[in-house]
Amino acid sequence: MTAKIDGLEKDKADGNAVAKNSNLIHETDRRIDEIQHTTVPRQEYKSDIASLHMRINELEKSKEDKIQDIRVVGTGDLDGKKSTQKK
Repeated sequence: MTAKIDGLEKDKADGNAVAKNSNLIHETDRRIDEIQHTTVPRQEYKSDIASLHMRINELEKSKEDKIQDIRVVGTGDLDGKKSTQKK
């Protein structure tokens, strides 16, 4: 389980990369607003994006709520060896 968690942590972006990309996205958005050159009206586009963000947040919360209990099943110790001790 630790290896799986480490694998997930390894693939996460660090805070600086997220902040940099966020700033670039907002700058691009601002420039598009200035020139008003889009195939879809900007207000419609922005409301669609806002709806997607809300849905993603809902899915994240529902996924988080589903994990309630983690059970470890087996008689082996942490090294993967089976215990010979009787109970």
